[in-house]
Amino acid sequence: MKGMNEALSVNRKSQLTKFINTTAGIMELIISLVITFGVVVFLINLIIQYFHWPWLSNNFDFNGLLEQSLTLVIGIEFTRMLWRHTPEAVIEVLLFATARQLIVGHPTVIDSLIGILAIAILFIVRKYVVHQEKNAPSRSLSRLFGRPKEPAERED
Repeated sequence: MKGMNEALSVNRKSQLTKFINTTAGIMELIISLVITFGVVVFLINLIIQYFHWPWLSNNFDFNGLLEQSLTLVIGIEFTRMLWRHTPEAVIEVLLFATARQLIVGHPTVIDSLIGILAIAILFIVRKYVVHQEKNAPSRSLSRLFGRPKEPAERED
């Protein structure tokens, strides 16, 4: 009797785990779609805003164009990160976000130094930690979190 109760408990836990994983996947899909819709709307707005060739006039805001363009790139990379579930995707989002802040944010010298060090550390992690995990799938972060590892979409 005790063994049967344990088997039912394990089966319920398995079903609950599958339900939670499915629900989380659906929520990630919805969030990805909302972000993608926002990026498309923002891109259309950016094109309309700069369609009149404002760079021919003296009041062109190149910094604003750069800021909006990099924000779009971060949105696209964030959507990829939600979809791919790989450490590479997370590092790319962090790289773009840090670079955007350095380029557009006009940080102080200390903030710039910290940002540059952060980017250097992210490149080191990407080269030495993430690429080593590709060769040793048993130690990958995606397995740690219970998601199957997907093949890389591009080679560096």
